[in-house]
Amino acid sequence: MLNRLVLNGDPVPERLAAYARQQWQRPSVQLWLNQKRPPL
Repeated sequence: MLNRLVLNGDPVPERLAAYARQQWQRPSVQLWLNQKRPPL
């Protein structure tokens, strides 16, 4: 939910926005995002 608010530009405290952005940089998240997936 927090990521959705941040990505849509909704007002959230900067500390929470920074936390949400940092989570996307975690190595485990990047591995998951960069997986090869079959075409839809």
